This record gives sequence, C-alpha cells and structure tokens, in this order.
Amino acid sequence: MSSGGRPPKNRPARAAGESAVGDSVDDLASSGNPDTIKNTLAQLDLIGDHLDPRAVAQVRRLLTAALGTLSTGPIASSRLAARVAGEPFDAERLRTFRSVLADLQSAAPSIRPVIGAAAERQWLPFFEAYFSNYIEGTTFSVEEARRIAIDGEVPPERPADAHDVSATYRIVNDVALMSERAAGSDDFADLLRDRHRTLMAARPDKNPGLFKLRPNYAGGTAFVAPAQLMGTIKAGWDLCAEVVDPFQRAVMIMFLITECHPFDDGNGRLARIMSNAELIAHDQWRIVIPTSYRGNYLAALSGATHNGSGAALHSALDFTRLWVSSIDWSDWQRSVSGLNESHAFEDSPVAERTGRRLRIVR
Repeated sequence: MSSGGRPPKNRPARAAGESAVGDSVDDLASSGNPDTIKNTLAQLDLIGDHLDPRAVAQVRRLLTAALGTLSTGPIASSRLAARVAGEPFDAERLRTFRSVLADLQSAAPSIRPVIGAAAERQWLPFFEAYFSNYIEGTTFSVEEARRIAIDGEVPPERPADAHDVSATYRIVNDVALMSERAAGSDDFADLLRDRHRTLMAARPDKNPGLFKLRPNYAGGTAFVAPAQLMGTIKAGWDLCAEVVDPFQRAVMIMFLITECHPFDDGNGRLARIMSNAELIAHDQWRIVIPTSYRGNYLAALSGATHNGSGAALHSALDFTRLWVSSIDWSDWQRSVSGLNESHAFEDSPVAERTGRRLRIVR
C-alpha cells in the first residue's frame, strides 16, 4: 500500500499502490470463504503496530469493504469496487477479453455486405437454425427439421428437441427481432434473458430466461462463476460497446457469451444468435457454423480461451461468412445442392479425416 512521503525518483516505487492492493483483496474475496478476509484482518492486527499506520488503515478499509461490514469511500481497484457494489467480475476473463479484442482490432475490417432482395436469402435462416442445433447435439435430418420448423410438425417422441429447432428458426427468421441491439449493459442482460426464455421454453428443467445458479463446465474449462456472472457480463459488454466494426463486435459478443455461459443450457445457440444480430443490423452476411466446420469453430474458441488470441477466431468466423455468401439460398433445392457441394453436411471428424472440409462454392 502506498504510504506518505515523497514519490520515488528514477527508481520503481516500493509500494504496489492502492489499486493493486484492492485487486489482491478481491482475489482473497473470490475464494468464496469469508473467513479468508477475517483471517487476513487478524494477521493485520498482529503486525499492524510495526507498519505505517496510514497504510494499515487503508488496507483495513479495503478488507472490511470486501466483507461488506463498513461503508467506505472511493475504491481505486475497479474489481473490488464492483464487488462492493454487489457485481464482482471475473478479472482473468476480462484480461482475456481485452487480449482477444486487441487482436481483433489489429486486423483489417472485414465487410461482407448482403446484396439483393430478401427473397434471395429465403432459406438461410432455416439452415442457420438447423446447423446451430445440429452442432449442439439436437440432430434431425434436413427433411425432418424442415417439417418441424416450416410445417409445424412435432415428433411425439422428441417434442423438446423439435421446439429447440422451431424456436431457433422463429428467432433468426425475424429480421426485426434480430436487428434489435442492446443500448447498454443492463439492456444486454435483458436481451439475453428474453431470447433464452424463447429458445428454451420447452425445457423448464433448464430454467428458461434465468441466469445459472450453479457453475458449468465444458471439458476442462470452467466458465464464469455464478457469483461473478452479472459483473462479468456488464464489464464485457462495456468492452464490446467500444467496438465500431460490426464483425469485430459480433465476434466479441459471441466470445463474451461463450466464456460466461450464463445459462444452464442453450448458450452456444444464444451466442450465435446475439452475434448475428450485430451483422444483420448492418446488412452483413451472417455467421453460420455447418456440421463439417464444428471442429474448426470449437478449436478457434478454445484457442481464444486458453491463449487470449483472437486471430484464429476472427479468421474462422469470417470464413463462414464467405462460405454463406457463396450459397444460393433462394430455393430449397439450390440451397441443398450448394450445401452438399461445399461438404457442409459432413460429420466434422470425418471431414477432417477424408479431406472433405468445408469449401467455398463458386
């Protein structure tokens, strides 16, 4: 903690400063065990007589603020201030978000404008919904999915799965809804809850529209803890709000939702829906992840998570937009033909093993 006296000249400061100490207090509080803070206060009582009394008083103020037992003045650490305000955030995730954002903003803007009448893209929303569910394990044949989403057929043995497909289609096929974008962090959280409520309405056990109360995981990755969720969503949104380029913003929003995993289920579908809303609002081609590209997509997300690099994610998602723009979506048969020709329906591991990877149709 900074103490009195003249600031150092021509040498590093011996004290870390109030902001760094506040971050350390937040690290202690993040353990979830209030005794950690209480034990630190007890240690401070033992050694405090041998330290600068002003520094001791400052440290005590920050520790008691983390406990929520005393009203306090301004706090230099944004992390601890967020915790005291009741919205702690995942500081490591925020560092990753900033690193990924720096990579995205170092790349040239990728503008892929949609050209032509809406009828020329008639079947794009259907296949967006179809693939978005398929890569999450809700698998139907294309013909079955068409009967579910377009004709309203509900297979009696799989009603919840059918609703997942039809609800996703209803959302992504509504241009007005998909063009709706958040005006601020609270609005963004509300939009997440509203769209999740629609998406998962047939699965009451997944708590539609309610943020998670238990931690969730994928493989060895632990997503943002429930206690830090709202703070991380809001802090992440503030970073996204600074981004001007629609595609870079779409990538950041997808990554933010994926890393937070705010709900018990449906997070991948929701991340893609919210990401594409940014592109549709600016009349740009959507991101669609076909079955054969699932491995590339997950690898790019994993790379961003573990390496803090956004370059591979930017490249992978932009390729899907180029692919989407190469397909004739105006007619069912032409769409299916283009998807077959581009190897879109191939199982991802098979596509890698046989070399039948996703390709651009010319």
